[in-house]
Amino acid sequence: MAMKDGFDIQSSQELEVFVVRNFEEIESIRHIWEKMQAEEPHPKINADIDGYLTISKATGDSLEPYIIVLKESGRPVTMLIGRIDKSRLKCTIGRRVLFNPVLRQLSIVYGGVIGRRTEQIIRVLVIELMKMLRRSEVDAVYFNHLETDSFLYRIIRKEPGLLSRCYLPRIENSWRMKVPEDMDSFYRGLPRKHRNNLRRVIRKLERVYSNKVKVVTYREPGELDVALKTISDISATTYQHAYGLGVVDDQKTRTILSQAALLGWLRIDILYIDSEPAAFQLAMKYGDTYFGDKIGFNPKWKDFRIGTVLFLRITETLCGDPTVAYYDFGSGDAEYKGSYCDTHWAEGSIYIFAPRVFPVFVNLILSITSAITILTGHIVTKLGIRSSVQQYRHRRILEKKQRVK
Repeated sequence: MAMKDGFDIQSSQELEVFVVRNFEEIESIRHIWEKMQAEEPHPKINADIDGYLTISKATGDSLEPYIIVLKESGRPVTMLIGRIDKSRLKCTIGRRVLFNPVLRQLSIVYGGVIGRRTEQIIRVLVIELMKMLRRSEVDAVYFNHLETDSFLYRIIRKEPGLLSRCYLPRIENSWRMKVPEDMDSFYRGLPRKHRNNLRRVIRKLERVYSNKVKVVTYREPGELDVALKTISDISATTYQHAYGLGVVDDQKTRTILSQAALLGWLRIDILYIDSEPAAFQLAMKYGDTYFGDKIGFNPKWKDFRIGTVLFLRITETLCGDPTVAYYDFGSGDAEYKGSYCDTHWAEGSIYIFAPRVFPVFVNLILSITSAITILTGHIVTKLGIRSSVQQYRHRRILEKKQRVK
């Protein structure tokens, strides 16, 4: 049963729209894709053509490519990069999942709008997506972390009909640090108290374990077996793993990381203490940016703040690498990110739902659960107990894991 959607954006007659919907056609636009991606000031690895193909093919046969290419006077000017698959949309209050429906969803990858992004061009892209929803090709379109000051974000927030638009998108800050010339410059940029605390952390670990602390970086395809086994073992001891955010040694992960190693992107840093793996960071070096991804440390070593030790060792390595200009910390408002980063911006993860009964119902439940989560978060922050609540949750999860063992 269709519902009135209220879409009223007018299309431009000057732009031609081409849609690519299979992997064979993607290769025919490789040169266009690579050129646009290379011209991005801060390109995202998710929108790289090889990264896109690797993740798509590792995900499974049910996934369908969906790429829009806009041409102006016959010349490609903009691309929108997405994929269609059946996805579970988690309607949660805090960490508790209350409703978990399956939707046929078009997901636009992070950084997946490349090329020119004028308001006119963005409106044409949105028109095409709305047509998909009206034709019932998908139940929803999901945009992964759009910059909130972009034309695309603002149009999606205002133009879809009342039943289709997303009312409470998830907003998070994304953080980036310009890599300093050397560690002396890094420390000089910090308040004296913070600087002294960091040096105290390093001295404490070295005092107890002397020369038994080292960081090993794995990046070659032949090193992946050892590195992945090691970091998945560490990850299994963390609270992130209990939330489904850890590293697992499965075929999909191996396929993605193997290709990343072949392309020269992979960076896995593991901190060893007395030959025992204690902490790790999984990252990608893409263009002039080091993208930190998964991190974890064994709680056994929490008194030594080994996550901080590993971060400092990695930063020292990056300072000596002339090909790295930025350290991208990703999204989320962790306190340490604000301490080290010199740039941050707001990003919103947002949906447009098809104007049909079931997608609209899902939108209603998502809006209600999001409102409760946001309100609860404001209360916890107002009371000044957010950190304590998070630490309590993490402790309970780790205790539960230990009891299961």
